[in-house]
Amino acid sequence: LKIKEITIDVVYDEVFYDDYIQQGSSLKVALMLPFRAEKYNIDTLKIKDIFTKNSTLVNIATDFYLGAEIAIDSLRRRGVNIELNVYDTGFRRGNNVRTIISEKDLNSNDVVIGPMFSEEIELVASNVNTPIIFPVYSNKQSSFYVSNIIKTSPEKSVFREELEKYIKENFDGGNIIIISDNKSDNIQTSSSMKSSLEFGLINTESTVNILTPIDGYIAKSRFLDIIKPNTKNWVIIATDNNVIVENVVNSLISLPEETTAKAFTFDKGRVYDKIDNRKLAKVGFTYVSDEFVEEESLATRVFEKQYRNKNKALPSFYATKGFDITYDIL
Repeated sequence: LKIKEITIDVVYDEVFYDDYIQQGSSLKVALMLPFRAEKYNIDTLKIKDIFTKNSTLVNIATDFYLGAEIAIDSLRRRGVNIELNVYDTGFRRGNNVRTIISEKDLNSNDVVIGPMFSEEIELVASNVNTPIIFPVYSNKQSSFYVSNIIKTSPEKSVFREELEKYIKENFDGGNIIIISDNKSDNIQTSSSMKSSLEFGLINTESTVNILTPIDGYIAKSRFLDIIKPNTKNWVIIATDNNVIVENVVNSLISLPEETTAKAFTFDKGRVYDKIDNRKLAKVGFTYVSDEFVEEESLATRVFEKQYRNKNKALPSFYATKGFDITYDIL
């Protein structure tokens, strides 16, 4: 059995700010998450039953809280006095949030983390003067109008701009195909990308085309009409339509031998979770992400060890996000 030698690139930490924590400082924090405890009568359950019989409780909110808890423990050990109040926001469009606003003095907090739903975050921010942290991404966040809301995820337009920048810097000639659906927003996005790439590509002889579905899908023959053999073909998927995305990937992996293509997207949504990773690998699937974890860094190893010791499991994505957001904000 021959195994290719693994080469490790050295990653140098960039210093964005001085991580200085004043000894003896005090903070009051509110954490608002949808645990929905009233549905499960959580007081009468044993811990093992919460995780085995009611798997819906092991959700984003629970993981986020467990990560936030590690962050608060870490800061307390560094000499920060933290008063933490956790509120269960219950079900979406329920009355829990309004009740919390009316009965609790949220303005007495230095910061409020949550809620997780866009309409709830605006409701809280409209009634509270303290900074309100929106801990997840929502496609409605670009329309937030209350100034004390702090977002923790960039807009999708930033993802698109980064992909355009990457292609302009790395595409040295060939054929670019942008895949869209028939939604007006996606057609507009695709047209904007086409103009931006045509104007900014290094090789001015490159071609940029937009391909849209007919009768809900894109036939392989239409790819063959545009994709060029013996040249570089980069395909940008600018839709999250399940049928179209799967249709595109299947067409790309079955191209004639002399024709190759590489697939890109600026928005890796859930649709890609349903596609076999081997298929995505075959088309060199590349996407923009705001997530990065340096697994070998000391900070990552310390966090994972603390989390594992306390929760008997490795942290999930949302547990890591809960730690990062809470630690950095506090």
